[in-house]
Amino acid sequence: METVVVERTISASRAEVFDWISNAHNYTRVPIVFHEHLAEKGATAPYGLGAVRVLFAAFGWFRERITAYDPPHSFDYHVYLSIPPARHENGHVTLEEVGDGTHVRHLHHIDVTSRHDMNSNATCRTCIPAHRRIAAIFWSAILHPKTY
Repeated sequence: METVVVERTISASRAEVFDWISNAHNYTRVPIVFHEHLAEKGATAPYGLGAVRVLFAAFGWFRERITAYDPPHSFDYHVYLSIPPARHENGHVTLEEVGDGTHVRHLHHIDVTSRHDMNSNATCRTCIPAHRRIAAIFWSAILHPKTY
């Protein structure tokens, strides 16, 4: 299991940043995200607790559920289906007010070794660095100050 962390400080209020980043439809404004679909609305907000969102991007297809939702402080999600297949643990996004902006931290746990791969260690050595780069590119784009 590997952990990917991406952090950025954005010159916008915590509420603005939370509203933008918790709504996965906004991700389609990033060139590497082709499509987003809200498959199930959340209990208290469309992209809130229990929501199921589907993302299709240059690096794969993902079906994920929002597992915690505390606006404007944080939200968690769990990717329970993906192509390429990977075991995703909890993704956690936190937002903290700092000076004139908001510090956002995205933490994600993933294991890309296949259960059917007879040489899992080799797969891990090649896939994890690639996944780290892709996740960093994706979240850097999502958290880019020009997005707001």
